[in-house]
Amino acid sequence: MKQLIIILTFLITMITSCKNDKSFKISGIVPNTDSGAVRLLQLGESFFDSKEFKLKDSKFEFDGTLDYPEEFNIIYEKSGSSSTFQSFKFFVDPGSKIRIILYPDSIKSSKITGGQTNEEYLRVESLLESKFQSQLIKLENLYNMSSADSKKQDSILKVADIINKDIQNWKLDYIKSNIGSIVSANLLFGLLYDIPDKTIKDYFKLLDKKLENSKYFKSVEKYLSVLPGNHFVDFDLVDSSRTSRKFSELSKNKVTLIDFWASWCNPCRIQNKSLVKIYDQFHKQGFEIVGVSIDRDTSLFKSTIVKDKMTWVNLIDVTSQESVSKTYRSNNIPANFLIDNKGIIIAKDVPINKLYSKIDSLLKL
Repeated sequence: MKQLIIILTFLITMITSCKNDKSFKISGIVPNTDSGAVRLLQLGESFFDSKEFKLKDSKFEFDGTLDYPEEFNIIYEKSGSSSTFQSFKFFVDPGSKIRIILYPDSIKSSKITGGQTNEEYLRVESLLESKFQSQLIKLENLYNMSSADSKKQDSILKVADIINKDIQNWKLDYIKSNIGSIVSANLLFGLLYDIPDKTIKDYFKLLDKKLENSKYFKSVEKYLSVLPGNHFVDFDLVDSSRTSRKFSELSKNKVTLIDFWASWCNPCRIQNKSLVKIYDQFHKQGFEIVGVSIDRDTSLFKSTIVKDKMTWVNLIDVTSQESVSKTYRSNNIPANFLIDNKGIIIAKDVPINKLYSKIDSLLKL
């Protein structure tokens, strides 16, 4: 009897551990290749954050843990980080074992097996490709062949816009029919900048709440939380002297512009000249700028502030999915958010030539 209890306890423990297994393993080969490296990227990671595995006997391997299914990108590098590359996307489930045959010269022909979510993801990608990709390729070829005829190119672009609209509608239909799927949450996340905010809101409401702890659900939720009309989402970052600064304190009772930038971003540097003039004109009237840099090199961050005469407070962002730039979804820089003296977001990505009038009107309220 005692032995039976021990066996049953062991079996229950094994079953429970399998159900709670968050580990994953990705292994694969790059046929006929012994040199180079393979990189693995998760959502929110840049190329520089990626995990690297130098090929050994044509093989590569990654492992880690996940709480929820997640999309990954895998990249083959032939000659280091300076080489050109194409990424290969796939999904990984917690507890899954993924096997990949990676073809660097034809990345989309790579073979992948393992994982229930990935099977669904590949089905969706296959359907999208069969329905729309061939049409877009034909249009691209026609466009390139019509370089001497701008009117014809314009008409081709209009047809491409219609097809892209069809792709968006197809994805929305899929989301509506599969509200409990993590792939649906991923599709909505991918549509954030392509469809109206109201549509994002409507389809976000459809998603099953069991997805609420996934990265895609949270990312869409964050995007909606910083739309104009909402109160700003507070944050705390360090300035050039490594002093922690809280946005709510910097912007208290002021009309404030959050300006996302980087020292290596040429359009940002050009825009800084106009921001200096705007700041000088309105600062004493109750206007503030809070710069948020996504620089990695703190020395460049500091030197740019001096060179560009950015006398307002500038903060340096962290590099993670929880970063301020990710919360505010400022993927493209320069980017900005204009906030009134009550803390309400009035507008985002305001063109420089319209900032003067908007700030002036807000200060007069």
